[in-house]
Amino acid sequence: MPRKVLRCVLQLEIRSITCPGVLLKDKEELYLSVSILGQYKKTRCVPAAFPLLFQEKLVFEKTFANIVDPGDLVELLEVDTAVLELIQLVPPVGEILATYEENTRDFLFPDPKLTSRHHGVDREILMKRSSYFTGIAPKLRFSTSSLITESLLSSGRSHVQDDLNWVHHSTPNGKLQTKLPKKNTLSPEKSRHSVARKNYEQPT
Repeated sequence: MPRKVLRCVLQLEIRSITCPGVLLKDKEELYLSVSILGQYKKTRCVPAAFPLLFQEKLVFEKTFANIVDPGDLVELLEVDTAVLELIQLVPPVGEILATYEENTRDFLFPDPKLTSRHHGVDREILMKRSSYFTGIAPKLRFSTSSLITESLLSSGRSHVQDDLNWVHHSTPNGKLQTKLPKKNTLSPEKSRHSVARKNYEQPT
C-alpha cells in the first residue's frame, strides 16, 4: 500500500563574497563549499581577487520517508546544521579562509529582521575568519528558496510517485506558505468528446 512521504528541494543561489580592501597573499583559486542535510556541494572556482563573483545555483534534494507533516520537517531542520566554507586551493590540501554555521531551519527561513532590502530575496551574512585569513570578515551575498511536496511511495518500488496535493515554499518573511496547485480537469462533456476523438484517430 502506498504511503505518503515529503520531498524537499532546496535551492541556494550564491551571488558573491566581498571583502573591501583585502588582498589575498596566495594567488590560487577559491570556491565555496556548502553542506546541508548530509549533502555536500561546491561552487566553481574563481580567481583570488575580491569581490568573488560566483552567480551560481546549488540544488539539494532529499526525500523524508518517515515524515509526513511539514511541522515535523521544520523540527528536523532545527537540529541539522548548514555549513559553508570559503576554501582556497593552496597546496597540499587547501586552506579554509572563512566559515559560517547555522541550524538549517534559520538558514533557510530566517526571521524578517534578517532579510535584506533587495526585494526581500537577497541576504547578506558575515563569515567567520580563520587563522589563515587576515583582514575584515568576508560578506556572503546569496538567496534561498525551497519547495516541499507531498508524494506517494509505492511499496516494493524504489521510486517516488508524485502526488502533488500540497506545495510549500519559503517566503521573504521566513514562513512556510502552503497552497493547493491547480489541476487541469475536463468536464464530463469534454471528456466524452476527448475519448471519442482519440478512438476516431486510432489507425484502422
